Amino acid sequence: MSNDKRWVMAVYFTRQPVEFKDVENKFKDDARGIAQNAAQGLVFFTNNKLTLSEREVLAASIGGVGYSADIYHLERIRLLLDDPRGYGTRFRFLGIPMSESEQASFFEVYNQSVLARLDEVQQSQREHSERLASIESMMQKLTADRVDMRAVLPERAAEARPSAVEPPPEPAEQEPQTTSQSRARVTSSEEGGAS
Repeated sequence: MSNDKRWVMAVYFTRQPVEFKDVENKFKDDARGIAQNAAQGLVFFTNNKLTLSEREVLAASIGGVGYSADIYHLERIRLLLDDPRGYGTRFRFLGIPMSESEQASFFEVYNQSVLARLDEVQQSQREHSERLASIESMMQKLTADRVDMRAVLPERAAEARPSAVEPPPEPAEQEPQTTSQSRARVTSSEEGGAS
């Protein structure tokens, strides 16, 4: 999908150059896949030479029904592969070695893309660090508020709690009485009763 459009991709690579009529037939056959896949266009790759007028004929053959065409022909593919961004693909899949100057250009472009990606990652890390600092600040504030509430809550809890029933006091220990004190009580009670 590109530019909010769904595209169908087709490839027509031949071992030997073919007539334009053969390329056109393959293009039209592949173009049927646009409707079958609810797409809006066809990306067509071929290793055959196509002139500007031939490419216009291909595009017009489906453009009349509202479809788009993006055609990668031999020269366009060659230009992409001979660009520093295409050297790695050319070397990896076609086995075409890079000259020293191509290697220098390839690594310069590659390093720029890596540095650009690192800048994106660092920016993302900065944004995440700022969010984390904000969350930590909120957590510290919430913790401080919670500590303040702990100081207030016991007082309020005591006010709200019904008064507890106190257990009865334990009996006080009495000193043991001597026998003379016991006799005196008995005597005094006898005297009081005799009267």
